[in-house]
Amino acid sequence: MDREEDASPLTALMQQIAALAHAVRELRADYNEVQEQPQAIQYPAPPPAPMASPPPLVGAAASSPAPEPKIPLPDKFSGDRSTFRTFVNACKLLFMLQPQTYSTEQVKVGVVMSLLRGQPQSWAFRLMEQQNACLLTVDAFFQAMAVLYDDPHRVATAEAALRNLRQGARPVEDFTMNFRKFAADTDWNQAAFKHQFRLGLSATLKDELARVGVPDSLEELIQLSIQIDQRLRERRLEKASSFPASWVLPKASPPIRVDPEVTTSPEPEPMQLGSLRPSLSPEERIRRRRLNLCLYCGLSGHLLSTCPTRPSPPRKVPSLSTIPAPRVFVFQKISCVL
Repeated sequence: MDREEDASPLTALMQQIAALAHAVRELRADYNEVQEQPQAIQYPAPPPAPMASPPPLVGAAASSPAPEPKIPLPDKFSGDRSTFRTFVNACKLLFMLQPQTYSTEQVKVGVVMSLLRGQPQSWAFRLMEQQNACLLTVDAFFQAMAVLYDDPHRVATAEAALRNLRQGARPVEDFTMNFRKFAADTDWNQAAFKHQFRLGLSATLKDELARVGVPDSLEELIQLSIQIDQRLRERRLEKASSFPASWVLPKASPPIRVDPEVTTSPEPEPMQLGSLRPSLSPEERIRRRRLNLCLYCGLSGHLLSTCPTRPSPPRKVPSLSTIPAPRVFVFQKISCVL
């Protein structure tokens, strides 16, 4: 009985194996039939392969964006109307160069508010408390600031500044920089700009332009004025650093004629006038002066200058330095034809 029970599972397993083997044979026969079929079927041409795209970036270059340039924050704005446009342009440049750091409008408005000082900052804080709509975008906030701090008559102010602008003693480069700053706020044409630029130049440059001619365009006039002004400055430096001619060729003194027969003798000193007698002691000199006596002979009735016994001084002979140079006169014969 037990042998029959053990044989039944074995028999079932053998039947399953036989069925699997039969299925494998059928699959193989089908495969062989497919391989033996003629290649009469026309298959359509495959579509063109797409162009190879560049391989994706891997590593740090694919995950992290390009680094942003490091620039300083704009200067603080405290309400000076002359610096309002510079402040606005500096903030726009900061947001343009660092778009990842200042990615939202709220961040941009907050940065601008942090750069305000004094009354502008108090005004911005009141807008923040009121949750004003101009704080939604940075452009709207700049427009609200322009109503308070921008020049409402910018064009008229720029035109008046251009008419009164003069070069003076400064270089043409500085004059050109101020000219371009005011010209950007006007709607003049190129002919008016060129005429006003030439009027503002110095008198020296106007004379040089009158000699060489005025160019046709404003840019050519500016370039020519800069070149002439630089050459004039170089020439002034050359003149200031050059040596005078008298240092190079000193003037020769005229010759002095010397007579060999004239002899000079040194003028006797006052102490040598009384060399025939011994010099007086200080006590004796004081006594003679107190008694009005002559300092030479010691007698009364006359002084040293009129003493009859005092020898007369020798005659003074003129020295070479006091002899005047001879004068030479040149007469030119002039003939007249009648």
